[in-house]
Amino acid sequence: MRDAMPTMRSVMTPFPQVVEPTVTAGAARALMTAQRIHHLPVVAAEGFLGVATATVLAGVPASQPVGELALTPAVEVPMSMPLDRVLDELAARRLDVAVAFKDERVAGIFTLVDACRRFAVFLRQVYPGGPHGDSAA
Repeated sequence: MRDAMPTMRSVMTPFPQVVEPTVTAGAARALMTAQRIHHLPVVAAEGFLGVATATVLAGVPASQPVGELALTPAVEVPMSMPLDRVLDELAARRLDVAVAFKDERVAGIFTLVDACRRFAVFLRQVYPGGPHGDSAA
């Protein structure tokens, strides 16, 4: 019998880097490069605004504040949400990032890339012998 369904808490990257909306696009790009990250939650005093991504930041003047950009929406979930529900919500809303909250603060992030990595590990556990008869021709 398998273990219980993993939760967002067990798969998220905890304590992600976040920025305020006044941070410039140039500073956000530099931070993403330095930290080797691709998603940067933007949080104002009134709450979560969205996610700055390389795509959002591409071609934007370096001096433009990230709060003025069309930020990528994210699925907002509690850390305790079961992973299957997080994935269902990502698929239903056609989004590639979920942000976990605890006490109304960003506590973690989980992306489509994270989901792919996790699924690859799962497949190797379920099918330890590797591919069998998957000829495309």
